[in-house]
Amino acid sequence: MAERTYRYAGLGRVHEPGLSVAEVAERLQRFAYAEERLMRLLASRVVSVPDRDLKVLLARLQYEASLHADAWRGRVRELRTNKNKLERPPDPALEILFDEAEHLPGVFPFLAAVARVLKPALAAAYRAHEAATNGLADYPSVRLLRQHLADEEAHRELLALALADLAARPPTRTATWQPRGRRRSPPISPPPAGSTGRAAHRAAAPRRLGHALPHPAHPRARHGPPARLGLRGPAPGRDPRPPRLHDGDPPQRDQRRRRPRHRPLRDARHALDLLLSSF
Repeated sequence: MAERTYRYAGLGRVHEPGLSVAEVAERLQRFAYAEERLMRLLASRVVSVPDRDLKVLLARLQYEASLHADAWRGRVRELRTNKNKLERPPDPALEILFDEAEHLPGVFPFLAAVARVLKPALAAAYRAHEAATNGLADYPSVRLLRQHLADEEAHRELLALALADLAARPPTRTATWQPRGRRRSPPISPPPAGSTGRAAHRAAAPRRLGHALPHPAHPRARHGPPARLGLRGPAPGRDPRPPRLHDGDPPQRDQRRRRPRHRPLRDARHALDLLLSSF
């Protein structure tokens, strides 16, 4: 075991050459791609997992994987690497591995692949890079590695507990929930003999229950289907005249109350006469 010292800020492996900038950037690109695919892989199963506790666990793992991916992408840009390299897979074999993990059926096989294959391989790659790189020249990467390894250790323990809980449950409770659109539809009976075209499809398609039996609260269930109104003329039993504002006839023009006109000049002369007469 190496002797602990405070020299060189307590960083180890400062006298060894370590990895070049190009080699470090290449490894960090693989880390960023693996964390990003893990984020998408976990997010794709949050909806389909029926158990609430598993949903919350996958959501946490997905969130922390997104933080890891964003941190690695930022570190790669610090190494003056073209950002276009981050948008394509660094290795076709790595891409195939995550593609196969996305199509695993069931909850238990998916969690087993994440906890026993993907997560351990990523943690081993982190430890290998920490042992190979220079602790002083590549200290930002070493610092991220230590933080991510702590998260990966917590993820490993949580996934092991989840797998143990799923293994103790009945097999029916670990089945994956399927959306309504993917459920098996009722069988379609063959069309009658001699029918062709659209009529054959209408005769063969099963009718919905809502089309055949209306809801008890619906007006059709109490009063039958609504009557069809004619296209010409008003509906029977309705007054064709428009509504009137007054019940009786409006008053005539000469019977209306007239408003007195305002005459400012005449009123001013009258006020002046009153003022002079007071003296």
